[in-house]
Amino acid sequence: MASPDSRAPAAVVVTKLSPADHDYPALLAQSLQALGWQVTVLPAEQLRNDEAFVDEFRALWNRAGASVLFSVNFRGMLAWLSLQLGLRYVFLMEVYPLDFDFPELPPHNDVWCFESCRDNARRWRQGNFHAQFHPLGFDHRLFAPRPLPCDIDVSFVGNGLGEAQRLLQGLSAAIAGEARGDGVDPLRVRAYAAVQTFLEQVLGLTYADFARSGATVEQMIDRHCGSLRDLDPQIVDGVRQTLVGKASLIKVLLARRQRIETLARLSTVGQLRVFGRDWGGTPIEPCVEPPVPFGQAAEVYGRSRVTLDIQRFYASNINDRLFNVPASGGLLLVNSSAGAEEFFDPGREIDTYGDLDELESKTRYYLAHPGQRERMARAATRRAHLQYRFDQRLWEILGACDLPRPSRPPRAVAATP
Repeated sequence: MASPDSRAPAAVVVTKLSPADHDYPALLAQSLQALGWQVTVLPAEQLRNDEAFVDEFRALWNRAGASVLFSVNFRGMLAWLSLQLGLRYVFLMEVYPLDFDFPELPPHNDVWCFESCRDNARRWRQGNFHAQFHPLGFDHRLFAPRPLPCDIDVSFVGNGLGEAQRLLQGLSAAIAGEARGDGVDPLRVRAYAAVQTFLEQVLGLTYADFARSGATVEQMIDRHCGSLRDLDPQIVDGVRQTLVGKASLIKVLLARRQRIETLARLSTVGQLRVFGRDWGGTPIEPCVEPPVPFGQAAEVYGRSRVTLDIQRFYASNINDRLFNVPASGGLLLVNSSAGAEEFFDPGREIDTYGDLDELESKTRYYLAHPGQRERMARAATRRAHLQYRFDQRLWEILGACDLPRPSRPPRAVAATP
């Protein structure tokens, strides 16, 4: 390894994302280099949770002359590593809420987290981290308007999230089998039955019914356990712990139903194209196309008259579609709980919907009014390329941490379709 330029700040970048998902490591490394940094990229598969690795990492750190550790979508290992070595590091990206217990640092520390998820930022702050809600924008190398024909009425790029349903169905069947086993303690049988009853209720629940109930998954579990008045409190506590441990899977299952029910409604409005996997056996299967590689999604967005973003109901996050679709020249319709209005002006640049009736009405309107649709898409494209490029957002992060950066941000270009 060549010795780093002693005049330039140096960083190590760690990621567990593969280039097939998104080549964020290369984007981050190139953006840091353009801002005057020396960069060493460490693939996550080289990380180990043992003391020998601490020594190996310290040696790599010293060879690189690094002062900052950047993480992309990788948390637990780096929290542990930073505490072992006393590192300063910057978290860059996490879309969905994290379930593990966040570590707690001494009140005076120099560790920063920049999150695309509000809940994560809040939880990091509770652990004395410097945390900000700061979505990272889009990769302008990949997402830009192109001269393409609009030959798709409505598109959605995303997967069917079927793994959660398969896991919960398997768990329910396994619990039923345990309950029927010879010699099983009667108290355990009643506990198994209480767990299975709840899982079967969830597996039979539509997202519409869940939304109408107004309850969270955690509240559903509490209500179910509160109804088990004839069981010993210790058994009820065990049932509660089992179900709480599956709450994340239950949320993903309901998010799958949310996607299916939303897309099924739009399949009656116009030509719907869904690009992704795990949609087999659903009502929208006839509309499904193979997954689109991340770097080619801009073409789908540019060809679509309307592109849909279905924000998961439980995630207080901003996902990359909010920036990628406008950056590519597409018109974005996103559910109003996503917080998109912080970044774009609904009704002038993008639009939002609160329920399926409003979504259907607005989709029909924009399909019938191409002039307004195109004006809004152009306005959103202009704002995205002026304000939300990844390298611009990274420049802001460096400034917030008082880290070296050029005096001026990367030059913004107002791209137009």
